[in-house]
Amino acid sequence: MEGKQFPFYLLLLFSWLMINQVASDIPTTKKGCDPQCGNVSIPFPFGIKQGCFLDEWFEIVCQNDNSSNTIPKPILNRTKLEVIEISVEGTLQVRNPITFLNCSDKQIRQSANLEGSPFKYSQNNKFAAVGCGAIALMNSGEASISICNNTAYGNSCNCINCCLTTIPSNLKSFNTSFLNPPGEGSGNQCKFAFMADQRWLESGSTNISAIQDMVDVPVELNWELYHYSTYDIFGTFVETNSSGSSEYNCSTNIATSEYGCYANSSCDVYIVNANQQRLQCTCGSSWAFEGNPYLLKDVKTLFFQT
Repeated sequence: MEGKQFPFYLLLLFSWLMINQVASDIPTTKKGCDPQCGNVSIPFPFGIKQGCFLDEWFEIVCQNDNSSNTIPKPILNRTKLEVIEISVEGTLQVRNPITFLNCSDKQIRQSANLEGSPFKYSQNNKFAAVGCGAIALMNSGEASISICNNTAYGNSCNCINCCLTTIPSNLKSFNTSFLNPPGEGSGNQCKFAFMADQRWLESGSTNISAIQDMVDVPVELNWELYHYSTYDIFGTFVETNSSGSSEYNCSTNIATSEYGCYANSSCDVYIVNANQQRLQCTCGSSWAFEGNPYLLKDVKTLFFQT
């Protein structure tokens, strides 16, 4: 019995190696474009050189101080935020500044203003206030949230010197300010507040007490494609897939070829309001497809054809 299973395990190993080889060979950028900056992959619609990004909002500046010991940093040019990771599934992780009050040698900085951009703060983030007796207000035009009033110190954000709250949906900008609770004598103590990716906050490697020595923290942004046609994205007018399957929920307009899908990609058009639509493409619902759905013929099947 064991002898019969051995060829089966070899076949599984061979299939795994071939799938990983196919996946690694799939390009994520336009032809002739740099696929990464430092250790960060830069998939289209983002890009580094002219002709490699969708528009100026998706332009990445690969910042290098010409030191042989320094890894280049990708900077989202319009927002000046350092990029940690980009996903073609509509998210990117960036470094967002911490706002300090009464902390020595710390500048007072606010989070990036994303108004007018294709980016917004993901609801996978949390807003945190840290400091003895701190009340931090997030003034965004959508909400003002008082989240923290503590009297002790701790190394985790469990309302012992640190409290978390959720953020409003569709948040693009906010300012952070601080208030002193009545009767508290902590007005001159160091306090700080920040928005951060909840997964980073809850990871075992994150020590809240050490954040005071940092200047920024990881934040997740959503990126969305408004007011773009398939010509803007694919470089040619592309009709929708003719699958008929419910997963291909694309708007079909042959006269204008306004939105659509290509090859193994599937695209959805979401009606935001009477004057605004949002296009989102994916590699399909199956794990068997991998690649960049925003490039022509770039999503490939990982199944073996017989």
